[in-house]
Amino acid sequence: PQLTERLIDFLTHSVLALREAIDSGLLELGLALMQSIHEAMQEADKATTRITVTGLLRSLNDPGVQYAWQVLLGVMRRSPQIVKSL
Repeated sequence: PQLTERLIDFLTHSVLALREAIDSGLLELGLALMQSIHEAMQEADKATTRITVTGLLRSLNDPGVQYAWQVLLGVMRRSPQIVKSL
């Protein structure tokens, strides 16, 4: 009986967490992120050139790269609060 109660409690919390993820858009964000990572890995597998320091610095002029760095740095600045909340 106790195991059944724990299983039901786990399933209930799991369904509620999934519902929150769907309602908040977190699930769609995670799926989009996974798709982007997959596509980037496929591009990297097909790459025939090497990344140089000069090329890397030149890529910083790209507005998309600038935006990505801003988001990444913003998340890194918030990481102490994220870790603390866990």
